[in-house]
Amino acid sequence: MTDALTTQQRNVYEELPATVAEMSETFGVTGSTIRDHLSDIQHSGYPVSNIDGVYKYTGDNRSTRMPKANRASKAAQSKAANAHLASLNDRLAELLNNSAPAVADGGLEYNVSNEDVVIHRSDDHIGNIVYDEFGELIFDNEIAADRIRSVTDSVMNLIDREGGADRDYDTAHLLLGGDTVTGEQIYNHQPHHIDLTLDEQIDLAVDLYFEQIERLSARFPSVQVVCQAGNHGEIRADGMSEMANADRIVYGFLDRLVRMSDMENVSFIRNQSTVFTNFELRGGKHRGHLRHGQNSLSHIGTSSGQNKWRGWQIKHGYDIAYRGHYHEFKLEHVMNRPVLMSGAICPPEDYEDTLSVWSEPAATVHGVSDTRPLCWLYPVRFNPTSA
Repeated sequence: MTDALTTQQRNVYEELPATVAEMSETFGVTGSTIRDHLSDIQHSGYPVSNIDGVYKYTGDNRSTRMPKANRASKAAQSKAANAHLASLNDRLAELLNNSAPAVADGGLEYNVSNEDVVIHRSDDHIGNIVYDEFGELIFDNEIAADRIRSVTDSVMNLIDREGGADRDYDTAHLLLGGDTVTGEQIYNHQPHHIDLTLDEQIDLAVDLYFEQIERLSARFPSVQVVCQAGNHGEIRADGMSEMANADRIVYGFLDRLVRMSDMENVSFIRNQSTVFTNFELRGGKHRGHLRHGQNSLSHIGTSSGQNKWRGWQIKHGYDIAYRGHYHEFKLEHVMNRPVLMSGAICPPEDYEDTLSVWSEPAATVHGVSDTRPLCWLYPVRFNPTSA
């Protein structure tokens, strides 16, 4: 009967009986995520009831439920894995605190007759594994790596082409908008939905993004990397803040590698405690605003969406904003300020299907002049042969 459920729903279903708190600890996700899965399970016709705070299977056929001993083992492994990631996060923070920040020598380059280039990417979901309706594999870590590299190649080719049209560039701004890794399961005994453990996801993400930073550093007089965490890969361990997740570990490693490298023209901005990151473009002539987007609506055009973004514009004073999360390319305007959303390299799953969107383009590239925060714009898709 559980074949009718998604992988995440089936994992939750097999944990019953259990409380929301127990399942939240087991899977390393928030209680609201667990409640959403339970609601979907109930709406699918499964007899699940909440009895004194414990969710239980109330039907006759209990053969699909996991033995309690295995549940305890899984919870213990999750706790140990979260503790490992928390320790890794703490060691990385200590290393960064004891080294000089990555700041481009002489500051970022600006010539009044030139432009900046902004590359925005989000929702790569490294480590995810996706099958199509026929059971064919259409996304895994190797495909993800090929697509990320193909996006980087496309970005560089596009910039070179624009440079051939008598455009000269000063600074490249690489905006990493979150959900770089999947992080749904964090230990290698969980067989569903991922093909890399969270440690391995982090390693691959760091390798791929550092390649892009190196290429940008070699191509441009100066580079600014701006990072904002997403909502995947939460780290649930004692003493960790609610904002702690795998994205921040990825960004910490990248920051550390840039500091240790011989690249002297790269500045690095990491946000450790908020759902947004503000930064400057063209030496302060424009203000950028980066957020992952999980706390906003897919379509800004609604009154609620307009109110949120108007409030954020008044509070942060941005001239251009960037977001992801919804796996779709979209350009909208609020109070005459552009709000740009980029897509994802990962094929659509249940989440995208509910929104009726496809996960392309995989990045956006645009130019910035002294007078305009958005001069030209191109959506960048991954190479279709990278599959």
